[in-house]
Amino acid sequence: MNVVLIDLDETLSDHRHSSQAGIRTLWQEHPALQQKTVEALEHEFWIMLDSMHSEVLKGNLTLEQARVERFRRLFAGCGQELAEREIDALTERYQAAYRRSRRAVPGAHELLRWLREQGAKIVVVTNGFTSVQQGKLRECAMEGLVDHLLTSEAAGAQKPERSVFEAALQLAGGTPERAVMIGDSWQSDVTGAAQLGIKAFWLNRREETCPDPALAVEIGDLSQLPELLSAHWHTLKNGCV
Repeated sequence: MNVVLIDLDETLSDHRHSSQAGIRTLWQEHPALQQKTVEALEHEFWIMLDSMHSEVLKGNLTLEQARVERFRRLFAGCGQELAEREIDALTERYQAAYRRSRRAVPGAHELLRWLREQGAKIVVVTNGFTSVQQGKLRECAMEGLVDHLLTSEAAGAQKPERSVFEAALQLAGGTPERAVMIGDSWQSDVTGAAQLGIKAFWLNRREETCPDPALAVEIGDLSQLPELLSAHWHTLKNGCV
């Protein structure tokens, strides 16, 4: 049985698009933020999100602390200190805009439907909280297109730790030899899969430099995968690994 492990944020769900929508809403409503370009603000916020998300998953910050701190820092960088009630209101405005703009990465629905037609077991493997990630799958109309969702919260560890990939394979009832990993994060997805000898496909939508072409097949679009996976599975079937 062929098993497909696939990342969620920035691979299936367009997390950055939603985050940008939230920041643009705040930028339009708050003159203090407009001393910077909206693009610069988005970049700063994205770096903060990535850093704080890691700290939350490690248990160094609660989710609520991270939500407060990211907006406190964002406004402090523009010379404005915020009261707690102001941060609560900002959080609500940001999250409302984020949810309204949720969308799938181009080609995600088509890929998942094709994988189901091929009889592959599909496990979404993602760093995050189960309720949040389930919401993304549901609101992007992908919940019924996958077999399992494994979050770092449920696994008790986060990618790229080996145990997460082992747990994903156990859920699917598969082996590393018959599995592939698809994801946008070189560190979390590609190097994590490599620990078990799982073939990786690196989704590089932002045209970054590939760290090691020998470690993963680089793709720029999900639409490339049916042809590549078909060839890979054909090779496995004929015993020519």
